[in-house]
Amino acid sequence: MQEYQLIKMEDYSNDQIDRIRSLEQLCQINDRSNLRVGIDSLKAVGGDEAYFCFFVNRLIGFLSWYTSDGTEANMNGMVHPDFQRKGVFNTLLKRALPEMQAKGIQVCRFRIPLNSEPGIGFIKHLGASFHTSEFSMNLQCIKSPGLRLTISGC
Repeated sequence: MQEYQLIKMEDYSNDQIDRIRSLEQLCQINDRSNLRVGIDSLKAVGGDEAYFCFFVNRLIGFLSWYTSDGTEANMNGMVHPDFQRKGVFNTLLKRALPEMQAKGIQVCRFRIPLNSEPGIGFIKHLGASFHTSEFSMNLQCIKSPGLRLTISGC
């Protein structure tokens, strides 16, 4: 197996966020999916927990998680297309699990776009089962007599 460098996210600079965003865009294009790893939730205080996987100073993997109830973790992740099926995400998961267990996490919920073949393939490899599905809804603009709302972008 290749030598990967695993690092817990502690640098929330624009440069670091841009590296994550670039990998996210590459994965979206390659998978033709609507992958979103929650970049806006990455903050030094009160944000998601996150880990990086580097290979020769190149970001090749990312995993983040958060909990709303203290027992279930909602997980996001991605792996560079050139490094998929080489143990990258499994390595990230193994790195995060002890911290999650120490914080009382008992269930992991993986957030995977329905059209992400690599994500669905990984979950099948783990032997996990499908439990729920979410839908994304975006408010474009409301036009109604007598109702006045100001929404940017309308």
